[in-house]
Amino acid sequence: MKFQGIIPEHILKRLPADVRAKMGKAGRTMKECLEVAEARSEKELQEQIKSYLDRKSIYYVWSRMDRKTTNAKGTPDFLICKEGRFIGIECKTATGKQSEDQIKAQFQIEMSGGAYHLVRSYREFFSLMGEF
Repeated sequence: MKFQGIIPEHILKRLPADVRAKMGKAGRTMKECLEVAEARSEKELQEQIKSYLDRKSIYYVWSRMDRKTTNAKGTPDFLICKEGRFIGIECKTATGKQSEDQIKAQFQIEMSGGAYHLVRSYREFFSLMGEF
């Protein structure tokens, strides 16, 4: 017998993780669904920025989300050199927050004379690039 319907949140939270994993998407809590959606949209934003930088032949280093990084914790998603300026770009969704390591990296970059920007949309990034 297969369950047809939505499992209430309070029941999902009580199920063991391995049981919920076997259920696929139906076994995710609302919080887990939102985390997956945010990660997907942050990745899409990074892809748009990467495409822009490639088209404009702007030098950058990109910390991919899908692979383990060798960069220091907190390193911005993009390290860009444009017209002699060093720019760190951290991508976040509308509700995403910087980690403590990212805040420390921002401070170090700015104290070293570089620019650091937290961007939440491609439009925001595009506007920012016009300033440099």
